[in-house]
Amino acid sequence: MHVDERAGVFWRWWTAGTTSMVGSAVGAVALPLTALTVLGNAAFPLRLVRKVRRCRRSGAPGPRR
Repeated sequence: MHVDERAGVFWRWWTAGTTSMVGSAVGAVALPLTALTVLGNAAFPLRLVRKVRRCRRSGAPGPRR
């Protein structure tokens, strides 16, 4: 593999990682704002959204089907 080929691989990897991080950051802001807009200012649904986000970040398994 030539140096130019390795540089291309690196930039593809870097772009994919950066895109993923930006998407996660947008989702972290968009999900609560969407829930607030759709559900209104109700305390229980907003707490439920917060708990789901916290569980997903901790790596806890999702609901069983």
